Amino acid sequence: MFYQSTAGQWPRLLLGMGLTLIAALSVHVVMLQGLHVPYPDNSIVGWPARYLNVALAMFATILFNRLADPRLSGYSWLPRSLVLFLIYSMLHEALVRAVVMDGVTTTAWTFSLLKNLPAIITNFITCIAIVLVSPRLDRLWQKALGAMLLAVLVWFVCKPALGWAFSGILESLSFLAHEDVYSEPYGWEVLVPAYITFAEPVVAAFLIAVLVWDRLSVHPWIRGAQLVALIMLMKGSVAPTLLYSIYLKSDLGTAMMSEGQFGLETLTLSVMTASFWHFSRRPPRLATLPS
Repeated sequence: MFYQSTAGQWPRLLLGMGLTLIAALSVHVVMLQGLHVPYPDNSIVGWPARYLNVALAMFATILFNRLADPRLSGYSWLPRSLVLFLIYSMLHEALVRAVVMDGVTTTAWTFSLLKNLPAIITNFITCIAIVLVSPRLDRLWQKALGAMLLAVLVWFVCKPALGWAFSGILESLSFLAHEDVYSEPYGWEVLVPAYITFAEPVVAAFLIAVLVWDRLSVHPWIRGAQLVALIMLMKGSVAPTLLYSIYLKSDLGTAMMSEGQFGLETLTLSVMTASFWHFSRRPPRLATLPS
């Protein structure tokens, strides 16, 4: 069983997840709509930076899979692959949020689903590979090398192959696609589904905590920092602020703010997940009756 708790711990956990959802996404919303920080155009980012970001995500996912061994040891490779696929895809907002938000902003729901299928399939293939290979990667350098090879699989094999396979389908159904219906600043029509669907990465972050918390450092502050680093690297939120910014056309400060809004969002998500998971596990204090 993944998680056992007393009835008194669930309200604290659910409250923490709700507050994490609101606070983390609000970082992005305030920077985008309140401070008018531009949305980054990552299409112009060079492949070396994008490849490095994928490799870091693969490395963190390999570590996560190994740390989760005690919780998942009773399952065969296929159920473990499905668990890893669900957590990884949810953390990357690929299963539900990407499809829904594309559909909300364009109303092209069918095309939005088809457009996001290659990323979902890539995640599934990658997670199967990690589950099958990571048990053989005992040393740190082996994990790093494995991550680099998996990044090659993702960036140079799966993405081009699936892009080619789906290009004909998407082109033939291009009549279903159209431009965004809503534009910035977004109103409730976009913000309400945006907040609701952000539950996807929040649930994924807390599931990561469930599976690996007891395998991290015994010192609370170090344990929390380890979980924060693991979530941020798995989500691919470290390299963009530092590396992607170099490729953007705006000045470096604006570019770092543009890329950094998502890094700050994930940092808030990770820190609050670690904090609320730590406090939700503390037994509630029982009131004592006066003698």
